[in-house]
Amino acid sequence: MLSYANGKYVLSDELSLPVLQDPVGTFRGFRIFTAARTIGSKVFRLEDHIDRLFNSAEKVHMPLPHSKDELQAIIQETIEKNSDREGDLLLEIIYSGGMAGETRLNTAGSAVLYILVIPLKTPPVEWYEKGIKLASFAYQRQWPEIKLLSYVAGVIAHQTVVKEHQAQEALFISPDEKKTVFGRHYI
Repeated sequence: MLSYANGKYVLSDELSLPVLQDPVGTFRGFRIFTAARTIGSKVFRLEDHIDRLFNSAEKVHMPLPHSKDELQAIIQETIEKNSDREGDLLLEIIYSGGMAGETRLNTAGSAVLYILVIPLKTPPVEWYEKGIKLASFAYQRQWPEIKLLSYVAGVIAHQTVVKEHQAQEALFISPDEKKTVFGRHYI
């Protein structure tokens, strides 16, 4: 499979985010993303995914190097480069902060685009037929309207309550509001 890395195509197994060319993304966690799936050779609700990226970029003041149309063309080209593959694909579309400016907390240009392409693995059919066991986990997203590339809480939930209760997934409950419930959904 081929993935997109800052203007070049590389084997998905060899995709890496260069630390020294992306210190704002790597050390400061300044990354946004969306995960999209294909159905056949089309991305399901592609425009919505692109809008989500651009809205997130605007809210975090991340300059992007592409227009929406340019990004859509890159995504389509990436899918075409993988057209010889059977089955649907998962696309992890990431904009990472890029080079650091003089304070090392500001950017010195626009973000860098990566599109990781991997085979789509869907949950087992029995999950839909019989249901799954959930474990609740108290968590408050810092910026719920922005799709940041930080899922540390999800990892911690799976390392703790999901294991402890032998569940398949975590159900996040907002400790601040005590009425907002959210969870990870499959695409």
